[in-house]
Amino acid sequence: MDASFPPARFKRFLSGITLFFIALTFIILSSFHDAYSARVTLEWDPNTEPDLAGYKLYYGTASGYAQVIDVGNTTMYTVTNLTAGVTYYFAVTAHDASGHEKHTYTSL
Repeated sequence: MDASFPPARFKRFLSGITLFFIALTFIILSSFHDAYSARVTLEWDPNTEPDLAGYKLYYGTASGYAQVIDVGNTTMYTVTNLTAGVTYYFAVTAHDASGHEKHTYTSL
């Protein structure tokens, strides 16, 4: 090994190169994931009942709705990590503080 490039400096160099390739791999994999995942933003009319606590969003690839998300007290939500080209079904219910669901919106 050349005296102008001591082992400690060489180790730091290799460490820097390793971190660079790890970061590059992460960026490539993140881009690959985004290219093949879809998202949809849904918006609905607010429930005007005085005891409204929030909304639950149901969705799935069949009308049985396999997933549920408590979206809080907002009338817009973006669902991510969907598969592009697949048909999804969505419904929203309003609920009170006790968790009683009020009204189902089936045409989102």
